[in-house]
Amino acid sequence: MNKIDKTFGPLAFSGVLLFACILLMFLYELTFYIRTLKNEVNQKINFEIDNATPLIILVLLLLLGAFVGFTTNCVRVDYVKKRIKYVIKLFGIVPIGKWTYLTTDMKLGLKKSTKRWRANSRSNRTTLLDYTDLKIVLYDSRKKEIVPLKKVKKAKFAEEELEKMSKLLKLSVI
Repeated sequence: MNKIDKTFGPLAFSGVLLFACILLMFLYELTFYIRTLKNEVNQKINFEIDNATPLIILVLLLLLGAFVGFTTNCVRVDYVKKRIKYVIKLFGIVPIGKWTYLTTDMKLGLKKSTKRWRANSRSNRTTLLDYTDLKIVLYDSRKKEIVPLKKVKKAKFAEEELEKMSKLLKLSVI
């Protein structure tokens, strides 16, 4: 399975951070909840569900952080049956997607894009970060992009990988 990108982009880091912080808070609150429950059972006092409300809120925030932080876009290529499955892995675990069967008129190509991130500091200095992205993409007969197949870091490896995939899938290169 080829990992393409994080679904939520740079926001994914915030999701991971939220997940880690809420996990620590959840564990602390859970120990407090268990101690309170033991004391109430020993004193035979009725336990109310209102005491569990902070735990429920923390579980919901934990799920939100895990969803934003770990959801990724992936592609699975089946070279034997000549099909491709574009998958969104929810929470980094649950794959959702459908198979696309390859036809002889489809083509492979390289797509290069540059992403620019900007960060402003408190001293009014602007930092620009350029990020070049190379992907091997599947095109239809009208040269319309269908799905990215693989993300490659360097241009020399991209050409080799494109030729390799072209031979395995028996598709021509644009």
